[in-house]
Amino acid sequence: MHFFLIFALFFLVSCSSKTMMVNKDDLLEGDSSSQVLAPLWLPYKKSNGSSVAPVKNYKKEVKEKTSVLDVSGDGPPLLEETNIKRVANLSEPRPKAEVISSYGNPSSYKVDGISYRVRSYEIGETESGIGSWYGRKFHGRRTSSGEVFDMYQFSAAHRSMQIPAWVRVTNLKNGRNLIVRVNDRGPFVDDRIIDLSWAAAVKLGYNELGTAPVRIEILETPSKRADSVNLRLDKTKVSMEGPDIIQIIALSSLERARQEAIVIEKKIPAVSGKVRVVANETGIYRVQIVTKMTDDEIEKMILQLSDNGWQPTHLKATR
Repeated sequence: MHFFLIFALFFLVSCSSKTMMVNKDDLLEGDSSSQVLAPLWLPYKKSNGSSVAPVKNYKKEVKEKTSVLDVSGDGPPLLEETNIKRVANLSEPRPKAEVISSYGNPSSYKVDGISYRVRSYEIGETESGIGSWYGRKFHGRRTSSGEVFDMYQFSAAHRSMQIPAWVRVTNLKNGRNLIVRVNDRGPFVDDRIIDLSWAAAVKLGYNELGTAPVRIEILETPSKRADSVNLRLDKTKVSMEGPDIIQIIALSSLERARQEAIVIEKKIPAVSGKVRVVANETGIYRVQIVTKMTDDEIEKMILQLSDNGWQPTHLKATR
């Protein structure tokens, strides 16, 4: 009797720990592994084409386990598909003038024995090269500017640009473009010119590939003086007589400025004033509202525009 009990116990233990070889043909299409060690209780496809349980459950489990275990290197969020949907709902940010950061802007610095120089860029200046991205490994860490890196926001790292700055990045393979805020240093690889956040790479369509040929256009650079930050008015003169002006945004692209003007026209009542695009001699296009509203009405309008993501400025005419 004892002999049969011992034999039965041994049989159960061996079955629970036994593994089998699952061939590539027994897995879902697209599985790259030629052979996988799998416990007997996992669902698999039989040779006659039927299956004990849906094979996709097995593949999903393997994929998720691989993602969880692979935390030492950089990569996308653990729940990538869910967060891609989250990124799809993010709005493109609007560039604005900012004061230069107290951190991350030395005249020069060294990384791995290589010296890099930080310099000022002109609005409208462009660069072309390879763009890459960074994500989970650096999420929550401090950037060179001292801000916390958030891979779910549209930000970027650049080796030599004064920060913070605003640039438009265009994927030259598919034509997609996105405005991002540069607040970090990198990438420190010879052929790469910009490192985007994971979310930005998703928007530009190269998060799966890792890199892509891109073009960068400078939209806004930081100012060293706080009193000159207000949308870079560039000594805009206001008539001694005439209407007040609400300046909304300054851009280096006439097309973008016209697009902003159309959006603003839809946001404000027609009686509020006339929306216009004004160019200066340096190629900057300002979107403005020319209005005869009272100061109180203008203040309410500025609050409304601010709620929609702009940073309007009241240029008050002398009456």
